[in-house]
Amino acid sequence: MFPVNPQAERIAGARAYPSVRDLPEPPDLALVAVRAEAVPDVVRECAEVGVKAVVVVSTGFGETGVEGRATELELARFTRASGMRLVGPNCMGVVNTTPAARLAATFSPALPTPGRVAMSSQSGPLGLAVLDFARRLRLGFSGFVSVGHAVDVSTNDLLQWWEEDPATSVILLHVETFGNPRRFARIARRIAPRKPIVAVHPGHADAAGHADSAVSSLFAQSGVIRTRGLQELFDVALLLAHQPPPPGNRVAVITNAGGPAALTVGACAASGLRVPALGERTRQTLGSALGPHADVANPIDLTPMATAAHYRQALDAVLADDDIDAAVVLFMPPLADKPDEVASAILDAAAGRPTKPVVASFLGGAGVADLLHRDDLVVPTYTFPEAAAASLGHAAAYQAWRTTPAGVVPDLPGVDADRARSLIAGCAPGPVP
Repeated sequence: MFPVNPQAERIAGARAYPSVRDLPEPPDLALVAVRAEAVPDVVRECAEVGVKAVVVVSTGFGETGVEGRATELELARFTRASGMRLVGPNCMGVVNTTPAARLAATFSPALPTPGRVAMSSQSGPLGLAVLDFARRLRLGFSGFVSVGHAVDVSTNDLLQWWEEDPATSVILLHVETFGNPRRFARIARRIAPRKPIVAVHPGHADAAGHADSAVSSLFAQSGVIRTRGLQELFDVALLLAHQPPPPGNRVAVITNAGGPAALTVGACAASGLRVPALGERTRQTLGSALGPHADVANPIDLTPMATAAHYRQALDAVLADDDIDAAVVLFMPPLADKPDEVASAILDAAAGRPTKPVVASFLGGAGVADLLHRDDLVVPTYTFPEAAAASLGHAAAYQAWRTTPAGVVPDLPGVDADRARSLIAGCAPGPVP
């Protein structure tokens, strides 16, 4: 790492150089954080010495008006002509946690732990909050890119990069605008069957909601999971990063309190999930294991007297049921019980059925995310059960899209294309393709 500043001899203990031309070797990446009017000269110096990529953190470009927009477009043309790639301007940098890179080219005070999730954000300040929130959730990242104005490197470019990145299994997008929606749809549709893409979009629309409807259709046809906000984005990411999508929409709810269970059933219905009656064999297994006081319908109410062993037996039974695709486990910790024992029981049962997702909500429990976290397995935990149900609903809808055969354009015989064009031309303004 080479600090470059004409006014300093040392920066943070490292020797500083007056110019990029004075560096002892060409860097792989230049992180540019100078005033806007100085950026073009710095980028030209980078091109002269053979830098292959620049990240322009500096502000003062397209957001300032027409002249600033012209400057950033000229910057993009120059970098492309020079064989460089440009991230930004007006971005907060990039992060790559993979062992080969371990790069934190950002001014964010919070950095994510290594993981399987990659994210692109079009907002710099939002990116700062995202990285801090992800760290508190213990959601690990393989990479993070703040694209800023995206005059060169775009969301579409990053999708193609993460498509081939073996360290990335889930892709998150904060998208405000689409440079090329048709290309986005083509790329996303190719990636989504193998790697889920979860996106949040502000949903700008006219009074009739046309623009937002178009975005929703674009995402739905491309297999992109659209969430209503950042909290839901991370809720879904937490599930998909650690659990498989459910093979169907049939959910079992296990609880030691009736009230939260009723809320969960309602949330499941609102999220496109079903909470079906359990099969006779499953009810018999539950009745033998749990005793006469437990309600072995669905939801399965273990009562406040439930122990960790009861949770393990109940979860084992419903996950073994061929008519159940996923489980939501609720725990209201009484004073006499130990949440760590219940968490261990849930992990053990989930490990036995790795093809069916398990999510949890420990209401009122502090530090539960740590309890449901092992080196080989993580059960996503949510503060409230509605979030667990909503995340499962998104995952189930994604799996349904993924398993639906791809459509084909039919070749219909006997079509008179010329006659069709002439009929349309009589009704529609403008040329007919």
